[in-house]
Formats: sequence, C-alpha cells, structure tokens
Amino acid sequence: KDQVQEHCINFIKESDRCGKSRVRILRTDGGGEYMGKLNTYLMDEGIRHETTVRDTPQQNGIVERANLTIANGVRTNLLQANQPPSMWGEAAQAVCRTRNMLPRESLNWLSPFEVRYGHAPDLSTLHPWGCRAHVYKYWRKGKFEERAVSGVLMGYAERKKAYRIKLDDDRVILARDVKFSDDVFPGQASGNEVEETPSIPTEFMVDVNLEGDIPK
Repeated sequence: KDQVQEHCINFIKESDRCGKSRVRILRTDGGGEYMGKLNTYLMDEGIRHETTVRDTPQQNGIVERANLTIANGVRTNLLQANQPPSMWGEAAQAVCRTRNMLPRESLNWLSPFEVRYGHAPDLSTLHPWGCRAHVYKYWRKGKFEERAVSGVLMGYAERKKAYRIKLDDDRVILARDVKFSDDVFPGQASGNEVEETPSIPTEFMVDVNLEGDIPK
C-alpha cells in the first residue's frame, strides 16, 4: 500500500495525456493510503476526492464489482496453471491486460485499449497465463549449446515489447522471441507424471510480432 499514492498520481497524469477526457473525480474508501501526497496533488489539479461511508462498499459498486471479476480471473489462472498463491500479482496483471484488450458492450463493442490509444490491439500477443514457453537462448556461449530454454508465461513487460517468462530454474526474464504451447501447463504435472513437451525446431528464431503499444 505504500506505493498506492505514487501509482495513482502517475496513472492520472498519463490518462490526462493519452485519453480524450480528464479525470475530474476520484472516489476511494477513505483509507490512509489515499491521503497525504495524493490528496495534495488532487487539490492542486482541481480533482474532487470523494470517499465512501465506512463499511459501505456499495457506494463504489462499479469498482467493487471490477475487483471481484479480477479476483475470479486470478483464481482461475492460479488453479489452471497450478501456481502458488504468491504469484497472484503476476496473474492479476495478466487478467487486467486481457480485459483491457477485449471489446465491451458498454464501450459500443470497443476495447478499453482502443478507446485510449485510438487503434485496435494485437490479440495475437495473448496467451494463456502459466502455459509452457520456449525462449530463444540468445545468451548461449557456444554454437553447440541448446538453442532454447523452457519456462512458463508469467505476463507481459510494462514498458517493453516483451513477455515475462519464469524459467524452470525460477529466474524471471524478459524475452521477445518465444514459442508458446497454449494447451500445456507444466505446473499441472504431479508425482511421476512427465510433461509431454513439444519438439523445439532446430532453427529457433520466432518473431512474435509485438508491434503496437502494450496496455497498462
């Protein structure tokens, strides 16, 4: 919670520059994480800060419902990929990115991404969270080393056109050249089960075509 104020201020600034309308009202539950620096910024910018009555979340129903939808998506991702609850942050970012790229009836069947940036998103970059990923090993030291390493999809880079991949040795890297197996989830294997891993092409250079903006 100590980062809430900074992220809120940055989001408002970016929204005012990218969007077609400015933020005029911010409604919160009145928690301490929204006071201090953020409150001062809102007053300086002429943004009204509304707060709900204590223990009355229905006064901010749209946000509460969105939180429930995201939480359900996170739970689904974690169960499907058999990842520990500690990975909920990565799963939540993937859920939000997917939701922002899909059309909504309330936006005349446009996606939030399209409303904000003025062009349709590239849906080919979406893959199931936690699925098997083979990353081109550009850091190999010899010509006879393996050309790819295995991992799972953990999400998408925030400021780069790249994927966040958790390798089998638990390192998390950013990678552009990746081949995905959308129906294989390594975390589901248990006991003596052996995952059926797809063969890796000899010439492993896959261009995932990450063109366009990456939504926040």
